[in-house]
Amino acid sequence: MHIVFGISGIKHDVELAIKWLETRMFELPVTDKDGKKQTAFIGSNFRQTPFFNLYELVCPREYLYKVINTLNLKPYVNVTNGKGTNKKGVNKGKAMRKFGNHINVIRKIMKLKKLPKPDEKAGEIPFPKNLNIRFIGVGYKDDIDMTFPNGLTHEAI
Repeated sequence: MHIVFGISGIKHDVELAIKWLETRMFELPVTDKDGKKQTAFIGSNFRQTPFFNLYELVCPREYLYKVINTLNLKPYVNVTNGKGTNKKGVNKGKAMRKFGNHINVIRKIMKLKKLPKPDEKAGEIPFPKNLNIRFIGVGYKDDIDMTFPNGLTHEAI
């Protein structure tokens, strides 16, 4: 599972969030050739995409909703002053639609699916909440399941 998003905020807080995301461990469900389920632990694969200064977090598909909940991923940025208008007086809805259209174009270029709505039942991964940053969700891409020469079948991360 490849989850693509943007980060904006104070530079040292953005760097701290990136370091935190780079050091996460995830449980990867694995099935052996006898059909017995096991769990392997893998480190996160966090990288910058070559497009638009976005980031990509590669993790097992079981963590999609946990990552969405933890990072509060939404396909828009709140550009308002809290009163429904931005500082230039432009209607909030128009600004959101325009930014949303840009995200749709980026999603099509990168061949991504739209992020699903958060699911509170999935829970969260512990993450520092006092950082002055915001995450802008773009989309995600599924990985296929593969059987490897040693007989193990799991998501091809």
